[in-house]
Amino acid sequence: MSKISIFTNQTTDGQSLSFVPTGNVNGPVVVQTLFTIYGVFSGASAQLQFKADDGNWYSTSDDPFVDTGVYNLRLSSNIPYRLDLSSASGSTNVSSVLYNAQFFN
Repeated sequence: MSKISIFTNQTTDGQSLSFVPTGNVNGPVVVQTLFTIYGVFSGASAQLQFKADDGNWYSTSDDPFVDTGVYNLRLSSNIPYRLDLSSASGSTNVSSVLYNAQFFN
């Protein structure tokens, strides 16, 4: 199982580096992942975003992450993703990790 640290003690608005879920497979697949986000939000919210073919970033959901949680996500292995943190305040301190758990054709 691979582990990707997306944010580590993120205290300001901003985007993570982009990442692509991968595995030992040929071609694009849907990857079952375990996503954790934790820390002090203090009004901040985080959105998982994907990069479309037009080069723009779009949110994967209308519902941002606003509190600590563990989520099962199904992500495509051939699409770049990033996490966007907004509305951070002086006490915001957010971390997140993505674990690739299983691959589906």
